[in-house]
Amino acid sequence: MKISSILLFSLLASFALYADYDESVDGDISGDELNPTVIALVNGSNVVSLSSVDSDKDYFTITVPVGATLDALNLTEFTSANVGFISFVEGSTFSSNPGITDFLGWDHLELPLEDKLPVLAASTSTGAMGFDIPLPSGTYTFWSQETGSTPTSYTIDFVLSDAAVSAVPTLSEWSVIVLSLLMAIFALIGVRSRSLNVT
Repeated sequence: MKISSILLFSLLASFALYADYDESVDGDISGDELNPTVIALVNGSNVVSLSSVDSDKDYFTITVPVGATLDALNLTEFTSANVGFISFVEGSTFSSNPGITDFLGWDHLELPLEDKLPVLAASTSTGAMGFDIPLPSGTYTFWSQETGSTPTSYTIDFVLSDAAVSAVPTLSEWSVIVLSLLMAIFALIGVRSRSLNVT
């Protein structure tokens, strides 16, 4: 039974690899630029779902580990009759009174659904500092919000790659992993039950 407990623990621990953050489920993202919500990234896809209206500012910090890069910032969903705003800086906090020249990149958050990392990198023409793609290791803090009275919801997929770490399994791969672990657990329980009946 000890082996099956270890397998079950491994199964539960594997689900912790998901770094997705859904504001409607995981709680409101911090509105304090000096105390942003920390969102841990894993290798592969990291989906962050947010909503905002009027002065609801969202500040969150990510860290790209040493040896890894942030390859894309894919806007996968956007629902609003208006446009939002997104920017980011290097470091674990935001200035309490930032100017455009303080940003590594900024842009209006709106359709089309696309990789916004190149768009943010190109915002040097509007005063931002700019950055290279892929974004190298480091700590970065994002500020996003809807500045008007129209409720806005959006989902951004932060795509992290680390050659030293295999990518997070896809949903179909998770299904195979879970099924295999469950079969192993039930097989071990069956073997133990038969051995107890024999004795």
